[in-house]
Order: sequence, then structure tokens, then C-alpha cells
Amino acid sequence: ADRSVREFKLADRTQVRAFAEHPAWVLSLAVNEPTHRVATGCFDGTVTVWNLDDGAKVTQFLAVPPRAQPAAPPAQ
Repeated sequence: ADRSVREFKLADRTQVRAFAEHPAWVLSLAVNEPTHRVATGCFDGTVTVWNLDDGAKVTQFLAVPPRAQPAAPPAQ
């Protein structure tokens, strides 16, 4: 619950780095090995893309507004 994602070496279980600076709880993670990028998705709808080589933040954007409400049904 510290709003971070950590990268570890599997061989000896040592931490390589922490991807901090998340605005909310991290709920999802996707890794793209060819581009050396990792994307994290937060509870508030924020997606952050990180560089796996140096841990730098590449970009951040709002994918889904927080607490989005479903659209009202069409009037009849």
C-alpha cells in the first residue's frame, strides 16, 4: 500500500529498483520486453509507462476518470 512497484532479480531475490511516484494504489502491470518498458495502472485510472533500463518515467496519462459513472440510458 505504498503506491510503488518493485523490480527484483529472480536469481538472488535482490531489489533492482522501485517505481514510486504512483498517485494511487497500483492494480495492474504490463511488461513489454522488446521496448524495455513497463506500464502500471492505478486505482484512480492513471497509467504510467517506465523505462526498465534506468527506471525513468516515460509518460503518464489518465486512461479512465476516477469513479466513472455509466452512461444514462437513452430517453424514450
